[in-house]
Amino acid sequence: MGSSRWAIVRQLLLEVFILTSSAAVLSFITLALTGNILQRWFNDDLRSYILSSETIIQLCVAVLLTTILSAIYPAIVLSGFKSVNLLKGGLSAILKKEHSEMLY
Repeated sequence: MGSSRWAIVRQLLLEVFILTSSAAVLSFITLALTGNILQRWFNDDLRSYILSSETIIQLCVAVLLTTILSAIYPAIVLSGFKSVNLLKGGLSAILKKEHSEMLY
């Protein structure tokens, strides 16, 4: 009953990817809007750096690495829960069991 473990992992990875991508796009837009201020501060042409292919590739790699590093562990842990037991109130039993295992 419910989704498969791989489907839950994929969904959580996709959610984190969307959040990370939107943050990257927002930061890219903010940098493009404030480029003139930063250009005067750094005394350098930032527009050539922002629009270079190297910067775009680095941004894409950073988005992918951040997605993988921040989502893989929670995705694996959350996909291991049995949804039927959670809906019946079994989360407290699961947490008690894990807590008792950690003590021993």
